[in-house]
Amino acid sequence: PAGINCGTTCTATFNSASSVTLSATPVSGSSFTGWGGACTGTGSCVVTMNAAKSVTASFALKPSSVAASPGANAPTDRTINKGSLNNPALSFALTLPGGQLSSITLSVSGTGNDAADLTNVKIYRDANANGLVDSSEVIVAQGKFNADNGTLTLTPTTTTALAASGTTQFLVVVDVNSSLAALRFVPALGGLLLLGLGVRRRWLGALGLAVLLTACPTPTVVQNTYQLKLESVNLSSNSTVVSVTGLPMVGATLTVQK
Repeated sequence: PAGINCGTTCTATFNSASSVTLSATPVSGSSFTGWGGACTGTGSCVVTMNAAKSVTASFALKPSSVAASPGANAPTDRTINKGSLNNPALSFALTLPGGQLSSITLSVSGTGNDAADLTNVKIYRDANANGLVDSSEVIVAQGKFNADNGTLTLTPTTTTALAASGTTQFLVVVDVNSSLAALRFVPALGGLLLLGLGVRRRWLGALGLAVLLTACPTPTVVQNTYQLKLESVNLSSNSTVVSVTGLPMVGATLTVQK
């Protein structure tokens, strides 16, 4: 029933045995943290008036910025195989008292052709912070680089809530194409060799012969590298955008031998 609108009207009288439902609405920049007194939790508060009742609602200011940090068991530089899937490339953690991921922007660099060689980039919520993709973990967002050394902005396909308190960790993994970009040839020996042949003057006079020799290019194994960088993370909490500090963050260097 009507009667309570606190902060202006925080006390009212209701008929005995009537039911009073209270709801909490935080203003911009704040979040509702829970009920006290005759109600508990963070849902609706329903009070049956069989006696005088007192209820409190608690709110907290939301942070204006959130620090991003490397995740636990973060990926390290290593060699991976062509055609391999779910290769951990970057791990990051966010600490926020509630909120939603809006978008994540990554960039990529290295000697490989990222648009052709990386067939999929996926972000998981790493629930146990072990730096690996476990069977119970689901994809938060995924996509593919459209250009070599380009950027990729991913939007969560489902609502991804951050931890109500503490740290939420995410893991970025890549799938590698089984057929990489064309092999390059690097000469193992290069340059010119000038050979002067001395000939007896009585035969050819002072003439000298110059023989030009060119080394044939020898193919060498090329190792392509790929490295992701976390450029930006956009967060929202109760329609308030929260900035993220600690970026950009560089991931591991993945090397694939052709």
